[in-house]
Amino acid sequence: MSGRLFMQAVKDHGATLLPVDSEHNAVYQSWHGKKSEIKQIYLTASGGPFLGMNKDQLEKITPAQAVAHPN
Repeated sequence: MSGRLFMQAVKDHGATLLPVDSEHNAVYQSWHGKKSEIKQIYLTASGGPFLGMNKDQLEKITPAQAVAHPN
């Protein structure tokens, strides 16, 4: 909801915005400077701590559970 403000602050301060999540950073590193060479990127994910949960279980996930990394 504040993406426009955030991106304006990045521009105003000459900052570089880098993805920190591992999958997104891998895409960034692959794409950086090579956009014309890349035709497709397939992003896969492990499923994290919620893999295998049904809809009822997913509806009961708390914010604390959602931000806890499965490491």
